[in-house]
Amino acid sequence: MQFSSAARATFLATLSVALSTSTARAFVRTPQHNHAVRRAIGSTAASSASCLNSKRKRELALLTEASKHHWFSSSNGSFLSVRGGSTALFSSATDTSTSTVVEEETSQKENEEPKEIFRSSYRPLPYVVSHVNMNFDIRDGETVVTTDLTVRPNAKATSFHGEAGDDGNSNDLILDGEAEALELLSIALNGKELIKDMDFRIEGDALIVPSALLPPLAEGVESGDQQSVLITTKVKIVPETNTQLSGLYKSGSMYCTQCEAMGFRRITYYPDRPDNMAIFEKVRIEADKKILPRPPWKR
Repeated sequence: MQFSSAARATFLATLSVALSTSTARAFVRTPQHNHAVRRAIGSTAASSASCLNSKRKRELALLTEASKHHWFSSSNGSFLSVRGGSTALFSSATDTSTSTVVEEETSQKENEEPKEIFRSSYRPLPYVVSHVNMNFDIRDGETVVTTDLTVRPNAKATSFHGEAGDDGNSNDLILDGEAEALELLSIALNGKELIKDMDFRIEGDALIVPSALLPPLAEGVESGDQQSVLITTKVKIVPETNTQLSGLYKSGSMYCTQCEAMGFRRITYYPDRPDNMAIFEKVRIEADKKILPRPPWKR
């Protein structure tokens, strides 16, 4: 995708000033400052759009989308990266694949239709998670997250079991995730490992456990007293390459988490809805001391 010089110049105006100062590299060192840079860019793009014609507005929108991937095209054909909280210049002559990747990702996002969710479509979850235990095993280049979910039937659910309820919706347990961030290593029900496409399935970003494997709803019994099962998932994530500032990501030597609004589904599979309030009983973090030495004040 080629952008007009006017759109490119408008978009890069604020960023160029910031990066031309002696404090530029420090300015984009932290995730908070990355957010500030992106907000400033968004503000500049929005205020400038009113004076551009429709074609240039579209170009500016595409450039703004490209900024979410932390790539900015400069006037001399090079690309400025602020991935991971640091800056670097890459020549388009030596890294032409970068522009192609950004263009393809932008084009794909343009073609994706946003999913509309209506309040009238709300339906209580057939199953809820009441308690959570997690273990983070931080390794060099990857992190393995093991999660224990205590799952119970939801007494507020309107119907149970069968392929679908009275309203046509499935009663299966749906755990939200994000396919590009999570690699499922295993899933077990009460200690018994489940087999993909037989005992569970993955559809898009969701991990689905059929209701036939889960306890039925006991009529007249509150959710907290329903029969429960333990679902254990083990996933692999890569904080070192996570540049979305969402989920678990690494900035410099520091590991950071951002779970709202939907960042938690980039860490593990979970019914990521505000009407499922669970108790997190224990969260354990382990790592190799050679990778993450103790900070000076704890030595």
